[in-house]
Amino acid sequence: MLLDCGKGSREVFYSGSIHANEWITSTLLMKFVEDYCISYTNNSKLYGYSIDNLFNSVSIYIMPMVNPDGVDLVTGNLPRSSSAFIRVQSIAKNFSNISFPSRLESKYTSELI
Repeated sequence: MLLDCGKGSREVFYSGSIHANEWITSTLLMKFVEDYCISYTNNSKLYGYSIDNLFNSVSIYIMPMVNPDGVDLVTGNLPRSSSAFIRVQSIAKNFSNISFPSRLESKYTSELI
């Protein structure tokens, strides 16, 4: 999902949860979207800035969660019997230096060996 706010010529892109252990960034970005929408609806300031000026001068693109499977894994919401868990488990076992930490090493070490 990609959200966009504003119609300005300057462009900014924010992404959250690129790394599964950084899942809190998705919550932070969604709070920003909520605050932006409330400010726009009420024509009030957003963190001290004019919402009209911000809306008309900046296009903000937000992808709140880049790695949802990883977030499900580290928050314990991915069932061990699911095919997604089994795939991630296999990746963690065979590619130990993968750039997206899976945390399987610490949570499921005995199952990986």
